[in-house]
Parts: sequence; structure tokens; C-alpha cells
Amino acid sequence: LALEKAPARTIKRMYRSAYFGHKLTQQRDNVRRYLLGRQFLVVFVDFIAAHSMGLGGLGILVPVSQLYPQLLGASNPMWFMGVWGSKFILLMALFMEFCGFCHFSWALFLIFFTVRNVIRDGAQSNEVGSVGQAVDISGEMADGIKTPVDIDELRQIVIDQQGRINDLERQIGVGAAAQEPLELEG
Repeated sequence: LALEKAPARTIKRMYRSAYFGHKLTQQRDNVRRYLLGRQFLVVFVDFIAAHSMGLGGLGILVPVSQLYPQLLGASNPMWFMGVWGSKFILLMALFMEFCGFCHFSWALFLIFFTVRNVIRDGAQSNEVGSVGQAVDISGEMADGIKTPVDIDELRQIVIDQQGRINDLERQIGVGAAAQEPLELEG
């Protein structure tokens, strides 16, 4: 999900093994289809595990085989997308959605999407249902800031950003508490 809107050429250049999954998810609604199929697989596997191992088995299965990989994927999505077995899981999730196990969810989505548009008078952007935000992994600076040429420009950018952080902390009252020295007992 973190790479939904990442530029394909950067992924192809930096993480060739992740390019297949990225290219596949860029077609039509495949990100949403993957999410539905993945959720179906998670519930199905948990149901089978609870039936065969009992609830105690889920205490082992969920942290080891579901939460741990989720944390790994969140920490480095391009690497995780290229890991052995990720292509198989991606294809299996898309296949489960294709088989129709999740089609009722699409009907619910369309109903709620239509109701929301009627209530909001269509004031929403065209990217309704998108699961990611635009991502820049090219190394360029955000907010229209040009890439620093030398170390002095980089230092000035850091100083400016630290000043913005301090201003925001003062506005919400975090800075005053954080700047007070802590008194240790004993």
C-alpha cells in the first residue's frame, strides 16, 4: 500500500524483484482487489487454525505469521514486495477476489460511495477509495524545496525545519513540557 503511487521506474531501477508486484497492483483496481482477497485469506486461515488448533493456537499464529510480516512490510515495502513468496501471496489474494468471495464488499462499497456523494453533493475528489497517497521516493525534497547543492544549504533547511517544529510544539504546548528538566528522585 505504501508503494501504490510510487513511480514505477524508480522501483524497477532500485528493487527489480519488487517490480512485478508493483506493476500488477497498478492495473485497474488491483490494490483494492488485493486488499479484499488478502482479508478473505486472513479470515479463512484464522478460521481453519482456530478450528484445528483452538484459540491457543491463534495466540501463536497471529503474531508470528500475520503481525510480524505486516511490521516487516511496513518498515521496508520495496524489499518486502521482492521477498520469496510475496508474488504467490499477491496472486492468491487477487485470485480469491476474482473467484467472487469478496464481491458483496464491492456492492457495499458502491452503495456507501453513492450515498456519500449524494450527501456531499459530489464535492469529493476523483480518487475516492484510493488507499495510498502520492509518494516521492526519488530523493527530491518535499514542498517544492530544491535539492540542496552543498552542506550549507542542507544545514539551512534543517535549521528552518527545526524552527517550524519548535513553533508547532509551542502552539500545542508540547515544547514547554519537553524543555523542562526532569527531576530524578532519590
